[in-house]
This record gives sequence, structure tokens and C-alpha cells, in this order.
Amino acid sequence: MPKVSTKEQLKIALKLFFPAVVVILLLALGVFFSQAQVSIVELNTSTKSNVRLAAEFFREELGDVISDLRILSKDQDLQDALEMKVPEARISLSNKLLVFAREKKVFDQVRILDIDGREVVRVNYNDGAPISVSEAQLQDKSGRYYFKEAVAKGQGQHFISQFDLNMEKGAIERPYKPTLRVSAPVFSPSGSKVGVLVMNYHGHYLLKTIREMIPATSSGFPLLLDQNGHYLIGPTEEAEWSFMFGNEAAFPTDFSKVFKYVVSNSNGQIESDQYLFTFRNVAVGDNHITIASQINLASVYRAIIKRHLESIVIIVLLILVSAFASWGVASSRLAWKGWNITKNKLADFRETASDWLWETDSQLRFTDISFRMKEITGINPNDYIGKQIHELISPAPDQSDLDTFLENIENRQPIKKVLCKIENFLGQALQFNVTAKPYFTEGVFSGYRGTSQDVTNYRRLSRELQGRVVAAEFAERVADNYAQKLAEAQRISHTGNWSHDLTSDKLHWSEEAFRIFGVDPEKFDFEYELYLDLVHPDDRDYVVEQRENSMKNGVLHIFEYRIVRKLFDDDIRWIQERCEYHRNNSGEIIRSEGTVQTSLNARRLSRRWVKQKRPLNPLIARKATSWPT
Repeated sequence: MPKVSTKEQLKIALKLFFPAVVVILLLALGVFFSQAQVSIVELNTSTKSNVRLAAEFFREELGDVISDLRILSKDQDLQDALEMKVPEARISLSNKLLVFAREKKVFDQVRILDIDGREVVRVNYNDGAPISVSEAQLQDKSGRYYFKEAVAKGQGQHFISQFDLNMEKGAIERPYKPTLRVSAPVFSPSGSKVGVLVMNYHGHYLLKTIREMIPATSSGFPLLLDQNGHYLIGPTEEAEWSFMFGNEAAFPTDFSKVFKYVVSNSNGQIESDQYLFTFRNVAVGDNHITIASQINLASVYRAIIKRHLESIVIIVLLILVSAFASWGVASSRLAWKGWNITKNKLADFRETASDWLWETDSQLRFTDISFRMKEITGINPNDYIGKQIHELISPAPDQSDLDTFLENIENRQPIKKVLCKIENFLGQALQFNVTAKPYFTEGVFSGYRGTSQDVTNYRRLSRELQGRVVAAEFAERVADNYAQKLAEAQRISHTGNWSHDLTSDKLHWSEEAFRIFGVDPEKFDFEYELYLDLVHPDDRDYVVEQRENSMKNGVLHIFEYRIVRKLFDDDIRWIQERCEYHRNNSGEIIRSEGTVQTSLNARRLSRRWVKQKRPLNPLIARKATSWPT
């Protein structure tokens, strides 16, 4: 089976893995976002409900305060104390207010002011132990805004102040007392305005209840804003009531667009900067209070993710399972692909191989023979299915491999290239090399699987090749003998031969040529320039000229010149050279070859020149073509 490529397996696995992951993620995201949407809707609904209930509570609480204000403003003792200034009425009124403050538990102070703004009666709640202030401690409140606003009102009207912190003697009282002041004019039975009733509503209970109705969580918190956007209940304690200390921390500064929307609508929801605001405006006299909830959506989503952490773990596990499954499927696909490739290869080999394949069972009966056998031998392989192996494959009785073949079969050993003969359908003897290997199933011998290679032509060609090798060896000996005789003839006749490859500028000389020129063949480099260096300096131009003429004429050229034998003390010798050039099909000269021979005429001239000790006439010395050769 072909080797499985990790890269290819990874490629297939990724093709399977990515769609699976996409499906898992899409389903997971769909479930997550649907559940997140449900959670958001539930959050919106609960937040709207909480804000609405808080606003209704605020209205009811404020309505109760106004109702108490109206009831007290019509009390007979109150009217008598202000109009008649009856001491008994003042005492009775003071007792009534003590009971009222004790029972209501929400009024920090209750004041009765005369028409000039001076306190007639004042009851302090005193943290659940109400007391009536003595006459000596009564104060003039004619300059306070709540008196001025109330004394200007008509019958049945009242004034409600903004929420702020209570002040005593010009300083903010500590601990803080969030206070809402309500006041109303007091009229006599005759309709005359005789004074003002002022009640300081302690907002602690109101604010505490709003915080409980809109609970602060990790995702959000309640807000209570006055008409200017100042924090009465805010994101931090530092932001709350900061306007009382001259600080600018306010909702319009933090969320200007949201505040514009809030003051333009009585209630609603708005999303901004990853926050969701739910609000309701409640009228408080001529002003209004905004009750709201601020939710961080990012925190909401984080909380949702945290709640679905188990689902995320399951998704991760599904992705890991998909990865392993994709890898396994990819491995299976490649294995199946490899099996098909192997099966197809085996089928191709069975059809195209020069061998034919076969298989036997444990009883050495043929169970499978490739159809290639019929193409080689002309014998139908089906005729031998079920027959014993020796009926088709066995060495000839005269073969030396017979004993080894039978021994290997008996001992269930491999069979290696045993030569067997099979007659084809024409009765011709074919020779095969048989190779086989036993195979086992769970350690039990199951049969042989092998090949039979037709070596008939191979053995015939081997015999022919062996004959040709013998003939070649004989021809080589004849050639060597001829070369030796040629070298001997050149030595005796003092004639050497040479060739010059013009394409590579390489020279080749025979041994006699080296002797004539007096150079060592082991040290001489076969190059044309080195050859010219051996020519006598006075004859070099002549030699070059003669060679060029030979090249132009294209015929055999004969000329004589002198050489300097440097290894023999610069001995000067005359030689005769025959030279011709060969051209290729394009007419280009590619090779020159020729012979060199010691010149007898030149020898005589050389001796005469030595005796006369004068140079030869160049015309006589170089008239080479007129001398017999």
C-alpha cells in the first residue's frame, strides 16, 4: 500500500473539519444569541417593571406626604394657634405633631410658621424620639425659600422643594439627611392666610426603597436624578449629592445625548456607549425626578457567557471530537484510496509484467494464476487452477536446482530463481526463473505466492553475447598486434602521425612523432601553440603560411621546415610534413591530420650549411614541394 502522506491526510481532514466546525459554531452561536436575546428581553422587561414600580412607589409616597400636609393644614388647633394665638391650642397642636411624627416616621421636622415666618411650633423627629422645641429655640424662617414659596400660594395649593441635604445653621447636617420639603399656607375659617405649615420629608426611606426595587448588580445599578441631572442615587457615593458641594459630577456631563432624550420623554429605554438606560420621570411640584436603571451590556454578555460556560466546554469538546473524527475519516479515505491504488497497480502489473503471478493453497494447489501466463505461453491458466504446483512448475530432472527446489517446498522455505522449463502450446520449450515466498495466516502455512519470469530470450541473448564477447576479444588482440606493428613500422621509417581537433584545439601525436620532435609524451600538453614553440623561430611564419594554404586549397600539402629539439640541447632537425584538412557537412574545417618524417634532403642541406657555416638560401631551403618524397 502506498505510504500515507501526512500533508495529504491533513488536507483532507481540514476539508472535513472546517465545515463541521462551522456547523457546530453556527448552531452554538444561534443557541447562544437566541438565549442571550431571551436574557436581554427578560432583563429589559424586569428592568422596565422595576423602574415602573419604583416610580409608582415614589408617586404614592409623595401623594401620602401631600395628603398629610393638607390634613394637617386644616387642623382646628393649628388654625387657633395661628389666628387666635391661644396657648392651649399651641400645646394641643404640639402634642398632636409629636404623635404624628412618631407614627409617620418619615418627617424629620414639622414646623408651624406664622404669617411673618416665625416658628410657632417645631417638632423634631429626633431619630424616633420626637421632641417639641421650646419657645426659646424657635427660629425666624421668613428668609427661607420654602416659606416664601408657600406663603405666596393660594388656598388648596402647596409647594414641593427639590431633593437636597438638610442644613442646620448654614452647614450640611451630618450624617446626610436627604430632604424633600413640602409646605402649604394655612387659612382661617374666614379664609384669611394666617401662617405656613412646613414638613421636612426624610428621603432615606424613599431612597432605600428605590435601591431595593432597582437592585444594584454586577451589570447595573439604579439612578435617581433631579431635573438638572444631578445624582441623588448615582454610580458612586462620590457622585451622589456632589452638587451640594459645588462639584460638577452630573449625568448630563457623562451622557449628554441620553439626558436630552430623557428630558424629552416621560419614560423609555435608550442604548448608548454599551449601556442600556431605562427611565421614568415623576413630577414633583413644578419640577420632576428621574428614576432610572443603568446596565452595562458588556457585563450582561459576560454574565451570559459565564452562565453558558458548560455549553462552551461542550462546544470545545465537540470541536475536538470533530477534529479527531476528521483525522480518522481522512485516514480511512487515504487508506481506501491507497488500497484502490495498490489494487490497480497490482492489476496493471499482472497485465503488463513480463512475469506471470501465481498463488497456491496449503496443499500446493493453484488458486490463482495471472492471465499474463496465456500471453507468454499460450496456455490457459484456468486449466491449472486446482492442480499441484509440480504439474506446471518444476525444474527438469537434469537440472541441478531440482533437489533444492523440492527441499524448499517440503520445508516451506522461499524459492529463489529456480530455472524451470515449460512447453508452450506449440510444443516449444520455454525457460522460466521461478521465485516464490511462503505465506502464513496466524502462524499457519497457507501456501506460496510467486512469479515466473520468462528468461528464454534472455538466455538465448546471453549465449549470443558471450560469442560476441569472444569475437571482440579476438579483434582487440588483432588490433593491439596491428598497433604494435604500426608503431614499429613508424619507428623504423622515422615517420610519425598526428591529428589536430580544431574545435577543442587539441593535438594527438604518435610515439614516433614524440621521438622526432624530441619531447616527453608524459609532460607535453597537446596544444597547437606549444607545437609552434617547437618549430624553429625562422620557420614559424612559413609553417603557419603553409597550413593556411592547405586550409584554403583543401588538398594534401607537403612542406619541410626545421624544429628545435629542446630536450637534446636545442638540436635542430629538418622534417617533412604532409597535412590535409577535413570539413563537416557545412563546409567548416573541424580537423586536420598528417604525418611527419625526418627529411633526407634537408639532412644533406643541413650538413652543407654546417660546413659552410652560413645560412641556406631560403628559396632553396623551403622549396619543399620540388623534392621527391
